[in-house]
Amino acid sequence: MNMLDRAGAAFSNGIAWVYFVVFLITAYDVAARYIFNSPTVWGADLVIALAGMHYVLSGAGALQRGDHVRIDVIYNVLPARAKFLSDIASDIIIMIVLVALIWFGIAQAIPSLNDFETTGTAWNAPTPVFMKLAIPIGAALMLVQAIINLIRRLRGENSPSTAGDDVSTRGLD
Repeated sequence: MNMLDRAGAAFSNGIAWVYFVVFLITAYDVAARYIFNSPTVWGADLVIALAGMHYVLSGAGALQRGDHVRIDVIYNVLPARAKFLSDIASDIIIMIVLVALIWFGIAQAIPSLNDFETTGTAWNAPTPVFMKLAIPIGAALMLVQAIINLIRRLRGENSPSTAGDDVSTRGLD
């Protein structure tokens, strides 16, 4: 599982650079529109697609680090056993939701891919295809991480996010 942790952290760190690309495209688009009075037809569509794909593909990294929302005001006052049971229940619920998301995401992605769906805007790019493919892929990555988290909890191991071991700073095996 350590190799999967490091691979997941590397993927998460790599995909974070998408937002730098989003920044560059946005800056270019704003400059083209307001300085050169020559707006792009592709800037907004590409930024929306990249940001959307980043959102769904970065979920596994957030799950690995324990960055997802939890009601800490309640969780932090629970005894250790109740926290453990809460975490187990949370992992199981997350896995059920992710299986459904994969299933229905594939049901949306296949027709989009077959039709090579486009935006219908002036640019008319096939960004919906990539966005719809990213949903089941991102959900599958999260499902793998949720399974790893559940196995760790059941074994009594700490996850990398709670063990004080920053997996994102280590190289891959």
